[in-house]
Amino acid sequence: NRYKTVLSVWERLRGKEQPPFESQHIDRGNRLEPIIEGWIKENVEPNLNSDSMYEIYDAEDDGSGQIFLRHPEDSRLAGHPDGIGPGDAFTEDHVLWEIKAPSSRSVDNIRKYGLPSRYKWQVQWYMHIANQIHTITRSVVCVWDCDQWGNPIQISIPYKEAKGRELEDRAKNLLFAAEVGQKPAAPTFDKSETEKEG
Repeated sequence: NRYKTVLSVWERLRGKEQPPFESQHIDRGNRLEPIIEGWIKENVEPNLNSDSMYEIYDAEDDGSGQIFLRHPEDSRLAGHPDGIGPGDAFTEDHVLWEIKAPSSRSVDNIRKYGLPSRYKWQVQWYMHIANQIHTITRSVVCVWDCDQWGNPIQISIPYKEAKGRELEDRAKNLLFAAEVGQKPAAPTFDKSETEKEG
């Protein structure tokens, strides 16, 4: 996450108060998310975030208004995907959805180079936790293009179990470092994982 360094997460886990982070990009995403979710329900996945999905995945009502995923064996590991749907009728595998509403420049870059790695790792993390509950084999990142309203980019990301385990190990290592008071010595992701591809 470009807005949260590993050190800032470590400091928060150690009890240091973090200043609120606000930007026009976050504000735009918050405003557009319910509109985009409505578009997905109308055009692609009518049962997105249905009551049955909440019954399967939602660990508790934490006030976020989203499904709250929690690892069944380690309650510290959690996440808030934007949506989960049942997928098609030919499989019992569910589909995880993540909504993005970036700037026009970022949308152009996604069209040229594909998704930024941080988006991919975000949905891998959510899928990894969700797979401890029910099978999810892919996610769809829905990138809303404000210049082409109603015509979002939809990119399917397959679940990679090895990447999920790696992310879990890294999260646990950071949690342990916070418990013992040892600052993390290296970033969670190296340069090749955080730079755009292409």
